Amino acid sequence: MIIDKYSALYPHLIKSFVKTKKRVSDAQSYGLRYAKGDYLMFVNSDDWVEPELCKEMYDLITQYDAQIGVFDFIWEDEKENVLKKMEFVFHPDGMY
Repeated sequence: MIIDKYSALYPHLIKSFVKTKKRVSDAQSYGLRYAKGDYLMFVNSDDWVEPELCKEMYDLITQYDAQIGVFDFIWEDEKENVLKKMEFVFHPDGMY
């Protein structure tokens, strides 16, 4: 698994936990029990993220002293047809 490569390279930053035959929410709850540090991000096996996502999110969270970071997402089918697109508009006084 890709995550195993990165958790081996950066064991002080990245932890990998595998839960089989469970719901996604069960795996996330399990991860929350073992999470350490200031930030947490869940990426599921069918997710794809932009290479700079974590850096950009960190920069915004620290710039605005935010309690939570939320980003846009797109649901696609196996042929990359867009099924649903959620866009969040950021305002310094709140998210809309």
